[in-house]
Amino acid sequence: MTTNIPYGYKANPDNPKEWAVDEEAAKIVKRIFTLCMEGKGPSQIAALLEKEKVLNPTAYKQREGRKTPHQTPENEYRWHESTVAYILEHMEYTGCTVNFKTYTNSIWDKCSGHYIRAVVLEDLVWKHMKEVISFVSQYEAHFRVEMEQKLRLQSEETIKVYKKRLTQAEKRIGELDRLFIKIYEDNAKGNLSDERFAMMSKTYEDEQAQLKVEIVNLQKEVEVQERQIENLEQFIQRVRRYTTLTELTLYALRELVKAVYVEAPDKSSGKRKQKVHIEYDLVGYIPVDELIKAEQA
Repeated sequence: MTTNIPYGYKANPDNPKEWAVDEEAAKIVKRIFTLCMEGKGPSQIAALLEKEKVLNPTAYKQREGRKTPHQTPENEYRWHESTVAYILEHMEYTGCTVNFKTYTNSIWDKCSGHYIRAVVLEDLVWKHMKEVISFVSQYEAHFRVEMEQKLRLQSEETIKVYKKRLTQAEKRIGELDRLFIKIYEDNAKGNLSDERFAMMSKTYEDEQAQLKVEIVNLQKEVEVQERQIENLEQFIQRVRRYTTLTELTLYALRELVKAVYVEAPDKSSGKRKQKVHIEYDLVGYIPVDELIKAEQA
């Protein structure tokens, strides 16, 4: 619970305990994440937003008449690097609920301030990529069999989740249709004011619009999961192009690797140890050590 709702959200008019997406600000938040995924850092993103004259969060909230603990900025288009970094790191922007936290986040949800030297990270990623390329090159048939089984199991579970959410979203759209009819009748009978009717109908329409977009996206995700075997073949084809690769290149990294996750360091042994997880494009995580053991068994 907070009186200072984060940039990108606004108070839900129907429930003051909930946040609603602020569509205008949300576009900027999504753009910040897109720019980050394209390789731009917080300072570069901040400079670009300022150049494009995008109102910074404080100026935007004040324009909308919302409360903010900060004073009116001298330059309403000046974005600070720390503001961009906050948006990229905090869970309010990744779909996580943070009110009254009573759980331990997974390593994927942490926003902790740990770091890893770039040269160390590059070495770790390149080492794993070399192992993957070498294994696929030498044992392609075994890699295909093992990964097909792994992907099929993952896809089945993922498709179940997506289809369940699809059913829920479709059911909710039906409920909203019935609610809209009810408030229309209440308004016609004089039991609901025109102002309240307009506000509630807009809320229902906005929710329906979001659900319809979500349904389209979920249907696409189901299709993607059902094409996992095709994705595996595409990945193998990509790997074949890099069998003679002798060093990490930006092009190879972008074509093979989807994301790299860095855990916080473990110092329990007296030495600083840090795990890195590599998610490959099209196929996800590749357990090279397990594949090697299975092939040698």
